[in-house]
Amino acid sequence: PQERFNAHWLTRQGLGIVLPSFDGISRAAARLLSNSTLDRMRAKTKEMENRAVWEIPAILGEILQQAE
Repeated sequence: PQERFNAHWLTRQGLGIVLPSFDGISRAAARLLSNSTLDRMRAKTKEMENRAVWEIPAILGEILQQAE
């Protein structure tokens, strides 16, 4: 349940395929490898500007300061 938002976001952004269970992995793999799906997802991924790697340390630093 804690990852539900991430799964919805990933799907909406066209960055991946989300499955409710591992049972659908064969169909998902076939979908990924057909109709240029993988190429589109790779292109979408390159468009993303993920700044979390730079933002998280500052957030953690603030949390540590408050804890002291």
